[in-house]
Parts: sequence; C-alpha cells; structure tokens
Amino acid sequence: MTLLCRTLLGSVAAVLLTVNSVFALTVQFEGNLSEDLQATLERSSLVVEQSELETTESNEVVSAAQADYARLLAVLYGQGYFGPTVSIKLDGREAYDISPVAAPPTVKAARIKIETGPIFEFGTARIEPIAPQTKIPDGFKTGEVATLGTLRAASGAAVSGWRDQGHAKASIGAQKITADHRSSTLNAALQVATGPKVKFGKLTVNGNREVRTERIVEIAGLPEGKVFSPEDLKKTATRLRRTGTFGSV
Repeated sequence: MTLLCRTLLGSVAAVLLTVNSVFALTVQFEGNLSEDLQATLERSSLVVEQSELETTESNEVVSAAQADYARLLAVLYGQGYFGPTVSIKLDGREAYDISPVAAPPTVKAARIKIETGPIFEFGTARIEPIAPQTKIPDGFKTGEVATLGTLRAASGAAVSGWRDQGHAKASIGAQKITADHRSSTLNAALQVATGPKVKFGKLTVNGNREVRTERIVEIAGLPEGKVFSPEDLKKTATRLRRTGTFGSV
C-alpha cells in the first residue's frame, strides 16, 4: 500500500470516528421552578431522555434539544405560564443555533434555563352557545388559573353537549384567544358551530369478507331513524367488536 493510500484511509477513519463518537450526557435545570414543575418538565424533555442512555450521539442530542423548546413550552402553558423564556444550551451554545447535520463531535453538558414568568388567570372566559344541561368545567371562568388543559376541557364539554343533543357535527368554530402580558390574563372567547340536528341513516358496511353485510347490520343494531346519539354509536361499535371477528370497526 502506498503512503498516499494509507494517508487517505487514515483520514477516512478519523472522520468516521468523529461522526460516530459516543459519550455520556449530563443535564442541569435552572430557574424559578418548583420541585413538581421541574419533575414534569424533566419527564417531557427529550434531552433528559438522551441523558438517561448509557451513551448517545451529538446529532441525536441536538435534535432532541431543538424539539424540547416546543415540548417544554407546552408543559408551561399547561401549568398557566404564558410568558416564559426557555434557553437550552449544549456545551454553552444555544441549541437552536446548531445544525443537526453539522453537530459538534460530542456534547457533554446540557443546561436548560427556564424563567416561568407569572401564572396567568382567565380574563374573558366565554363559550357560546351552550346546549341545555351541559356542564362546563368550574375552572373555566374569570379569575381562575388559565391552563390549556382547562381550555381544552371546556371546549370538549361544549362540543359534547351539542353532540348529546343530536348535533353530530358540532365543533368549535370561531375562536379568539389572546394573552395579555400586562395583566397576566388569558382571554378566551369561543363560538360553537352546532351544525344541524340529525338522525341515524342507513348503515353502510365496507371491508367485510367472511361475514355477510346483512349479518353485520343485524349485529350492529344501529337505530336507523333515531336522533343521533354518541352513546348509541358507541354501543354499535362495541357489539361488533365483541364478536371477535373483525380486526377493526
């Protein structure tokens, strides 16, 4: 083998060694975090997940860190913090400035610094129209801690209330959600698009091979002509699943 060949092969080996370097990673959280909030953030962090591996690779760490910005913000929004700042530094460099395809050979330490800002409360908290007998979660009202979980629960309850009344296509239509950072309030005004009140029509069967369509319709027992009910629809699917004949319904 010539000297040139040995030199080139040595260079290739060095490049491969750099790309495939593995290492242990440490993670440090900083900021005004309670023990419970930090624990929740750690459970959601992909960087923490990488640190729990015996060894990892730098491009994996960079990708995890860049995904963590959105993941950690989602946790904070879910706890009522709508004005936080999140910094994730890998060996002193902000993660969003690092290209995953040109990651450093190793990343030894991740420093995640979070300033939560104040907890927000609901200012405006309105959903309309509301179907009769619908119970909106108590937390969705002015002065209560504003969280995305409460907002989703209120939206879901409003939609379910109309579906229970036979409005199968009810959904959240127009919505205006704004965070006022001066007063630390979240204002939410949601409009429910109820759609028409409908009845069950004829059951259409697709994908059956070994069971006759007539038999499937008989087992399903869909109450054709009756006002739509999510509960009746669930019962129909349950009856079909209990036969053990179908892979999916």
